[in-house]
Amino acid sequence: MIKFKTKCLYVIKFSSFLFLIILLTFYSCSSSDESHNLFDLKWQKTQKNPIITPGYYGWDSKQVLVGTVLRLQGKFWMWHYSLGDRGKFQIGLKDSKDGFSWRNTSTEPVLKPGGEGEWDDLRVSKPCVIYDGNIFRMWYVGETKKEGKIIPKIGLAISQDGVKWEKYQDNPIFDLRDYNHDFADFLFYSWVLQESNHYKMWFSAAGKNDYKNIQSIGIAHSDDGMNWRVHPEPVLERDTTSVWENFYVANPMVFKKDSLYYMFYGGLGRFGFLFKENIGIARSYDGIKWEKYHDNPVLVYTYDSEAWDREFVTQPRVLKTESDKYYMWYVGADKKNTTDQKGLYQIGLAIGEFK
Repeated sequence: MIKFKTKCLYVIKFSSFLFLIILLTFYSCSSSDESHNLFDLKWQKTQKNPIITPGYYGWDSKQVLVGTVLRLQGKFWMWHYSLGDRGKFQIGLKDSKDGFSWRNTSTEPVLKPGGEGEWDDLRVSKPCVIYDGNIFRMWYVGETKKEGKIIPKIGLAISQDGVKWEKYQDNPIFDLRDYNHDFADFLFYSWVLQESNHYKMWFSAAGKNDYKNIQSIGIAHSDDGMNWRVHPEPVLERDTTSVWENFYVANPMVFKKDSLYYMFYGGLGRFGFLFKENIGIARSYDGIKWEKYHDNPVLVYTYDSEAWDREFVTQPRVLKTESDKYYMWYVGADKKNTTDQKGLYQIGLAIGEFK
């Protein structure tokens, strides 16, 4: 360390200012730089994509979308949500030894919609699962329909083994409408991160008034995972000057590395007459003020009329592997859902390595 500092001082004394800047960039003399900055990951889709396609049990036969991926007991666990013959999303569980080849742990979903008249009787989806070494907790989006309008809220479920789940008796635990923020009126997705005895939830939602029909990303805090305080303003918004995310940002996934939070998220942009969703990354020291990567997006739809993910890629779920690589499971689709046709939503995998 002493030799390194001496070298830096020598450069300051005898080299040009430009050379000093280059040296600082590559050798991290600046204390604000992080080692292995995830902005430096280069992502490559695997040749086996899509790695997960709709099943054949009825409840999972139409669509399959990624929820949460964890690595436990020497294998990968994926809680996903699938659309079936009856038109309801339900939550299932798969496992894998390598992250590529997956098998169902059961022929039945692990979490189903509630009974008629309950707050989640229409569908359950978008599970975010945390394991603290003793118990599994799942935050999920439940929906019902009243007077022709879909009402999404968040519920909590508990499990000892990740397979058999019990819904919290006082569900739902989170309803955006209780907070009356213009930017967050209709909930789409959420992601929960536990830090000691504190919880942070990033969510994407469409707003009202000046935010009408525009999705942005907000944050909420909780001391118990059930009672939440919502930050009054969005923490990540679309960039109207950027083609790739000039329409909205959504679907956040956040984890912490060293002293930085990293958010992978989906951005929808208008490319001529077409809308495409791609995946970007941002970083933050507090989870509220975010710096977007200057070279976003980091994963894009496949520009091929026959590609399975030619319409969009979104909902990134990222994990570091033992080999110091990063895996990103994501949702791809061949077309958007419309009144006359339905897109096929499947799960792909991309691998990130440092440049």
